[in-house]
Amino acid sequence: MDRLARERNDVEIDLIENVSNAECLQRKRDCHLHLVALRYGFGLNAVESAAMGVVPLVQLPNFVRAAYPDTPVQHVTAATLYDETVKLLADRRGLAELGQACRQWAEREFAARNLIRKYWYLYDFIYHGLSVEYPDPFERKSMLAVENSVEAE
Repeated sequence: MDRLARERNDVEIDLIENVSNAECLQRKRDCHLHLVALRYGFGLNAVESAAMGVVPLVQLPNFVRAAYPDTPVQHVTAATLYDETVKLLADRRGLAELGQACRQWAEREFAARNLIRKYWYLYDFIYHGLSVEYPDPFERKSMLAVENSVEAE
């Protein structure tokens, strides 16, 4: 990143650390790219950036690339970071479109409603086994609602 800052006067590096969560979020929102982690893997920090439309640069572990083969999160290594960053910055319109793709991907994969559907399916499969139909968990009463209605009678 030092090389990038030295060679390009149109790039500002913002090292975000030791600040409140609110300030961190605001500063991330103002970025176009977010270098999340090299050697540490993928986490909610990358998802948070993607959800804001900021393109995360992450050294994605193989299991993440297998689980999310369509992720627009950019896989980089220490060896490819400079070249990939320069390539992304060279096409600002493409970078904005990639940011929107990141936002859509994060919403599709990690929105609470979608996570509930995924994990309900998994729970239902483990508990009941393979069945022909997997109802939407939002279209039937939850166990808590059923229990509450029985107690109320």
